[in-house]
Amino acid sequence: MFFRGRKFDKTIDGHNDEVLCAAMSPNGKYLVSGGKDRIVRVWDVHNQTQVQSFLGHRDSITGVTFDTEND
Repeated sequence: MFFRGRKFDKTIDGHNDEVLCAAMSPNGKYLVSGGKDRIVRVWDVHNQTQVQSFLGHRDSITGVTFDTEND
């Protein structure tokens, strides 16, 4: 999977520990992932790039989803 980062190579963005969950946006444009590194990351699937990360979680991320109420 192209989203996997390397633990000690800071030039590559990506998770640096196990990915525990992922969800695809309803339009198929974005993937959100979370895992043991306690970071939620949002990816642009088409460009295969990270567009946002959310830091500060206190424990592993075990579930993510998209809000479909506001489409």
